[in-house]
Amino acid sequence: MEAVLPLWDLKKNGQLLIYALSILLYSYLVLISVDINLDGAIVTLSFYVLVALFSTPVYFITSYYIIPQYFYRENLLMLSINIIVVLVLCTFFSLLSPTIIMTIFYPKIQFGITYPNLLKTGILNSFFDLLVIFSWNNILGMATSAAISVYRNKISVDDEIMDLEKEKLTTELSNLKNQTNPEFLLSMMQTLKNNIVNETHEVQESVDIFSNLLHYQVYECVQNFISIEKEITFINSYIEVQKRRLEKGVYIRFQRLGNLSGFKIAPMMILPLVENAFKHISNYANPEENRIDVKITKEKNRKFIVEVYNTCDNIATIQAVKKSNGGVGLVNLKRRLELIYPENHDFKTELVDGIFYVSFTIEV
Repeated sequence: MEAVLPLWDLKKNGQLLIYALSILLYSYLVLISVDINLDGAIVTLSFYVLVALFSTPVYFITSYYIIPQYFYRENLLMLSINIIVVLVLCTFFSLLSPTIIMTIFYPKIQFGITYPNLLKTGILNSFFDLLVIFSWNNILGMATSAAISVYRNKISVDDEIMDLEKEKLTTELSNLKNQTNPEFLLSMMQTLKNNIVNETHEVQESVDIFSNLLHYQVYECVQNFISIEKEITFINSYIEVQKRRLEKGVYIRFQRLGNLSGFKIAPMMILPLVENAFKHISNYANPEENRIDVKITKEKNRKFIVEVYNTCDNIATIQAVKKSNGGVGLVNLKRRLELIYPENHDFKTELVDGIFYVSFTIEV
């Protein structure tokens, strides 16, 4: 039996539904407060529809501009200025547009207020009375829109936090299940180092680097965010270890551009890109044709960019990696970017002329 898809998703479209009901309600309050000298259901209905139609801008401007641009950035001055400007513009727009249109179709129409004794504004009494009524219509609309936007954002943030917690728990359980006890590995590294005192200094240095890498993964990466200096030091050590297993002459370059200090990122975000490059580097007969280029950049506009290039001769393997069919590596990195940096990241992979390129960009 086929599942029946709902025509209206209340959770997804609830905001628009509340907007519509609010507009209809507040427009009705305007309608009963404004006195029209012409009788007739068509005249009244036309004015009501026009008031409702031209009252909508304040809702969407508040929801999609004022709240995201100024409310969450805690800029009280700009928030206040924008609220005042938008209210003034929307009030005049929602007042003048329906009254002008009604005047075009009904030249003899005149507007007043139902309760004249409640408002006394002096010169041009009728116009300013209408202005007060329409301003309250827009104030109520802005308040309703702001409340809904903040509430929906809170729900969205709570859902994302739950997803992050679930993802973190799943990862930790997976690591506990599939990895060897890290304390045991650290102990073994120390034992191995003590037993190779008669070997070359290069071997001892490699063990030291490997121990530091393991220590970083076990003890430093338990934090949600880590300093960029530590992450870059880790990547540099990883590259040094990997270089020693490659044939001499292979071109390896690690570039660091911009001010790479004073900020934090989620740990182990760079490693999957570098690890993928060493795993799938080409194996040409001439070592100098095998290349890996790692570039980490911090731009002045707060963008943090990691780019990795590597030559590849096994096109089928690289294409499979590019599709991210599952498992660890790039697919997990993409998922972490979506959870930790939602709406604030970019992930790219390209394969051109035997060069595989992968990058991500985040704002820090």
